Amino acid sequence: MNPKIPALINQAVQHFHNGDLESAGLLLKKVLRKQPGNFDALHVLGVIKGLEDDKEEAIRLFKKALLIDQGNNFVYFNLAKALSESGRDKESLPHHARATELAPDHHEAWLNYGRSQTNLGLHEQAIASYDRAVQLNPDYAEAWYNNGVALDQLKRHRESIAAYAQALRIRADFVDAWVNKGAALDELKRYDEALAAYGQAIRLQPACAKAWANRGLTLHELKRYEEALADYERALSIQPDNSVAWTNKGFTLGELKRYDEALSAHGRAIDIRPDNARAWTNRGFTLSELKRYDEAVAAYECALGIRPDDAEANHNLAQLCLALMQFDKGWEKY
Repeated sequence: MNPKIPALINQAVQHFHNGDLESAGLLLKKVLRKQPGNFDALHVLGVIKGLEDDKEEAIRLFKKALLIDQGNNFVYFNLAKALSESGRDKESLPHHARATELAPDHHEAWLNYGRSQTNLGLHEQAIASYDRAVQLNPDYAEAWYNNGVALDQLKRHRESIAAYAQALRIRADFVDAWVNKGAALDELKRYDEALAAYGQAIRLQPACAKAWANRGLTLHELKRYEEALADYERALSIQPDNSVAWTNKGFTLGELKRYDEALSAHGRAIDIRPDNARAWTNRGFTLSELKRYDEAVAAYECALGIRPDDAEANHNLAQLCLALMQFDKGWEKY
């Protein structure tokens, strides 16, 4: 080995630890020009590329490093992380598995494994990964929070609330945990507690659009419609392209029989996110109330095209079609 190479790598690592990624990268590239198969240079440069958000280059470098040494858990860990952050969760799974196999006590590897499993809808497996992470590090707020997210996906809301409470015991300023706790409390119709959770999120982060939008929906459930509208407006002042806030606003306007305004809100929600099934369902209901039945049927069909098991859309469409059939029969008889 060229005796200068270890010195160059050590110098690059020092720059890396000092936050000078550019200088570190230049030195590592110099090493690779001299020795293209240098494992340490490939690995550390891959980490730098990941931090610079050049995920594809990071993945290429990690894979090349693995051709040299397949027993290093950190390369598997970093490769899996880069793949997941690139939206390639399915491809990341075997690398997460190998990282945790090589280093079963690496709690962050279990967290990342769980995140990819959650993204793929493998919620039971994700919970097992998060459980392993908190067994290794009971004060791991991120793992408790993500555990709550997976439990919510399985409708195990009481358990998710307990997981969020653990995250908040560790990090009382964990805004997302307050918001998600509020949403889980909403699902259990514990509306006053949900309002308190959203209120805490808003106190910590007044510009949290999700907290305002969710709190508005809770106020709607309590029939405090004008307060709900005020919260949606606050959410939309922060994040005008928040499709959920527009959907919720339209829902509340519909309850107030302000149908034209509701229709406009649902339209805005759909413009922002055409796959917003809830907005399509609510649009269908609003159009039905306006007696624009053909358009209502089309809206429900759009909702079901996105989410075929949407119980409300299925019910509303069936009821509307039945009513139209009865109307048609009555017209023919007359």
